[in-house]
Amino acid sequence: MGTLIAPEDLTWLLMDEPHNLMHINGLMGFDSLPDVEAVADLVMERMVRKYRVLSQVAVQQGGDWTWEDYADFTIDRHVRSVQLADDGDEAVRAYVSEQFAIPFDRSRPLWEVQILTGTGADSARGHIYCRFHHGLGDGIRLVQMLLGLCDPVEGATPAAVGRNATGAQPHPLERVRHVVEQSVSDTLDYAGHAAAS
Repeated sequence: MGTLIAPEDLTWLLMDEPHNLMHINGLMGFDSLPDVEAVADLVMERMVRKYRVLSQVAVQQGGDWTWEDYADFTIDRHVRSVQLADDGDEAVRAYVSEQFAIPFDRSRPLWEVQILTGTGADSARGHIYCRFHHGLGDGIRLVQMLLGLCDPVEGATPAAVGRNATGAQPHPLERVRHVVEQSVSDTLDYAGHAAAS
């Protein structure tokens, strides 16, 4: 018997449409090319074994939706290498942009990790591009999961999120102002991009 899908995760699963994919995307850059097998081993050890939902599929039984184990799960289907025609940032951006429109196969676990490499002068550099369906978790949880892939480096701990230097919570109106400013900025960016297309 599977695990009932939490209402908030089910909402994202059911909102998914071809023209409005509910995906979380992430891109990490590296000065040296990550080894595909090493990444696959880390993903299996630090993500899949820790978060069972990554090896499950959403199944509707009667009126209930549950996460059920995917019998044919293999890490190789979810962690793969992709060679781009160029190393430049523009080639990476173009490829990732194309991926935004590709839906997941709903009969398999809804995520993938791609190691992007190039063929030019900077082919020793690489990127890890991750795609997850929002139904697997909210953005913060998924970012935390990805950060769990990385080994800690002394002095690289990010500052506390949502607190100022004194550790006090910002005034509620200050948080509202920040959200409104960010929303307006994002809307203008989107409108400008759409007009240029």
